[in-house]
Amino acid sequence: MWTRGRVVEQVCLVPGYYRIRLYAPEVFPARPGQFVMLRAWEARDPLLPRPFSFHRLSAAKGEFELLYKVRGKGTELMSRLSVGDEVYILGPLGNGFVIPEGAKGIAVVARGIGVAPMLALAEEAVGRGLEVYSFLSARTQDLLLTRRELESLSRRTFVLTD
Repeated sequence: MWTRGRVVEQVCLVPGYYRIRLYAPEVFPARPGQFVMLRAWEARDPLLPRPFSFHRLSAAKGEFELLYKVRGKGTELMSRLSVGDEVYILGPLGNGFVIPEGAKGIAVVARGIGVAPMLALAEEAVGRGLEVYSFLSARTQDLLLTRRELESLSRRTFVLTD
C-alpha cells in the first residue's frame, strides 16, 4: 500500500549525487537490503515510480535515507525537492540482506552509487558486534560517496579509484 512521506533533509553530495532523508514511519519495520518505490511528482510524466535501496534506517525516528544519482526525469524531479515536500512511497519491498548466524564479520563491496545499501548493512553489523571490512571503488575520489561513514564503522577500508 502506498503511503506519504515528508522530506526532512536533501543534500547534494557532489554534482548529480544526492542524499535525501524522509519521514515515513509506516515504512517500518524495514531491513538493510530492502527498497522502496518512490514517486516525487503528481504528473503522469514520468509514469512509473523509481526504486531506491535504503541507505540508512532510523526506525526510532521513523526516518530513512536514500542515496541517488540524477539519471533521468524522475531523479531530476527528486533533486528539486525541499524540506517539507511530500512524496509517495511503496515499501519496504524485497527480502533484504541476511547476515549468517555465527558470523564474526562481513565485507561490504561496492562501486560508485552501488554503495547505497551498504551503509545500513554496516550499521546493522556493527550493532550486532560484528567486524566490518569495506572495499570501495569509484571513478574519482569525490565519488566515494560514503567513504567517511563506512571508515568510521569498519575495521579496515580498502579504496580504489580509476
